[in-house]
Amino acid sequence: MQKLLSLLIIFSLSGTLYSQNSAPKKKSGNADYNLKTGDEEFNLYKPREALEYYLDAYTGGSEKKFYLTQQIAKSYKMLYDYKKALEWYEKLTAFKTDNTPENLNDYAQLLKNDQQYDKAIEVFNEYATRIGQNELFVEYFASTCIWAKQNINNASKYSCYATNIETGGLHLGMTFYNNGLMLSAPKNSNYDDKTVYYNLSSVKTQDSINFSKPEELNGDVHATYYEAGPSISPDFKILYYTRNSTDASTYKPKKASKYNIDKKGSSNLQLYRSINNSGVWSKGRPLNVNSLEYNCVFPFVSLDGRTLYFCSNMEGSFGGYDIYKAEIINDTVIGKPVNLGGEVNTIEDDLYPFATKDNFYYSSRGKNGFGGLDIQKAQFVNGAIVNPRNMGIPFNSSKDDFSIILKESGKEGYFASNREGDHGGDKIYYFKKLLMRDTIKGAVIDRITGHAIEGVEVSLYELDDKGNRKLGQNTTSDKDGKWMFITDPEKAYYVSFKFNNYTAKEFYIPEKNRAVKPSRRDVIATLNPLNMYPIVKKDNILKIDNIYFDFDKATIRPESYVILDNIVNFLKENAEARIELSAHTDGAGNDKYNLKLSDDRAKSCYNYLVIKGIAASRLVPKGYGETKLLNNCKDAKKCSDAENQLNRRVEIKFL
Repeated sequence: MQKLLSLLIIFSLSGTLYSQNSAPKKKSGNADYNLKTGDEEFNLYKPREALEYYLDAYTGGSEKKFYLTQQIAKSYKMLYDYKKALEWYEKLTAFKTDNTPENLNDYAQLLKNDQQYDKAIEVFNEYATRIGQNELFVEYFASTCIWAKQNINNASKYSCYATNIETGGLHLGMTFYNNGLMLSAPKNSNYDDKTVYYNLSSVKTQDSINFSKPEELNGDVHATYYEAGPSISPDFKILYYTRNSTDASTYKPKKASKYNIDKKGSSNLQLYRSINNSGVWSKGRPLNVNSLEYNCVFPFVSLDGRTLYFCSNMEGSFGGYDIYKAEIINDTVIGKPVNLGGEVNTIEDDLYPFATKDNFYYSSRGKNGFGGLDIQKAQFVNGAIVNPRNMGIPFNSSKDDFSIILKESGKEGYFASNREGDHGGDKIYYFKKLLMRDTIKGAVIDRITGHAIEGVEVSLYELDDKGNRKLGQNTTSDKDGKWMFITDPEKAYYVSFKFNNYTAKEFYIPEKNRAVKPSRRDVIATLNPLNMYPIVKKDNILKIDNIYFDFDKATIRPESYVILDNIVNFLKENAEARIELSAHTDGAGNDKYNLKLSDDRAKSCYNYLVIKGIAASRLVPKGYGETKLLNNCKDAKKCSDAENQLNRRVEIKFL
């Protein structure tokens, strides 16, 4: 919303306050008359009406071409018709001597709105030179354009849809209310033809993007001109909002104090509160922070009801409108306002505060952005608001994006934007976090054999806000030891592994973006593959079928060393373990010969482990020959090679 606060009728009251019932002025073929009448309408902040007279004067032969070009450009800008505004500001560049630095700044900002970032930097350079600013000032603007170019295609994982809410072309803030929204709605539907004013109203939810027609709030809360930026206390009893300082429709200089306007005859914006009595809202009363020397707008009540955030251009701000906070003492009295500081506020407008338990949201024209107002997200850390960052696309665009509110889940809500079309009318958008998916997968292997373990029970537990577990998914590892879960990367989990005669394992998996060690990525990496250890308990047997010997000999083949080394490491990690090393043969050959061969092979394994540092007292070598076949292959000739191979093995039995 370019110059959005001017549209909240911060207007000059030189002679007559604008009233909706004012009779329309007649047009004339006289260019000077049309220019004068256009100025009158423009000074009353009626750009739509002023534009008609300015265009007639421009085509009617007026000699004041520069002035009219400037006023037409400004009128289109006030109407958010960016396409036309850009066209007329570009025409102003032909008036080298007359063109003002202010016009150049507006032109640069409009170029940025149109994503013409390089040209915007060029024009802003000229603007900075004209006002005598240093290089840092130029670098500041250029850095925001460079950031926009680098991030324009980086979309966050949210979906975004326009709602059916009619804003009258102008959105002035909203809050959740009575199964729907409270917002500012036009007082009449004829907002295409002339300036209109807004009353606080409510719309009821039909679904996420469809709402009922606005209904004005019940009670005496309504004012003559604008009501905007509603925020309701946690107990739903107090409404804070913005409205004009006066309801007067006519102005007499001698009675300025009576009208509650400033020395220049301007109706300033102030914070008010209204009390809810069984759904009827009381007449608004101003807060003590108000002044006729500055404006206070867009209040937001913290979740605990103790703090009021609001925006103001009071003395001491960084520039434009800054965000302040103050303690709520009672329903109309707040403590001394405290500026949120330079990490949040900028030399340009910072507006529309909204806070959850952990995060602080607002819109800024001075932070990195794509153009216009961009929605920023900061964090609460020990009570301070830190690290504001642009929320990216689809929340932001090269136009104005503002007034974000989030539901309690933090995954959906609403914001306003004038991104659609060339004419800059505000629309309200619904956003929802895309159903994000994160694959957690791995494979379970035996710590000693390196073989996949089939049939491991793998369970995934979800965690609620209090850290309580709830079984979410359950699976078993396949023949390759593999398993997989589809998870939400923004949730924390526990995953457990259980299998007979193996030590159960469990792992905590944090949220994706949580700054903890080990991180989610690190934990998941340890699960693929995951080593499971056999339980050290009496008579637990582990079959090892990949220790190989030379044919008909007890000589260990080199490819078996890795498995034997695994046994060494396991025994070193489990100092209390004692094992029997048993060797077995198939049914081929002489029984007595097979018994001796298996005994020799068991002793070869024993000797290897002793050489590697395992105490002999922890090892018992034993050969069983063909006495413990695992199948009915006593006559090896009647069995396949695979069946006989099943019997040729080494086993570990815990003693």
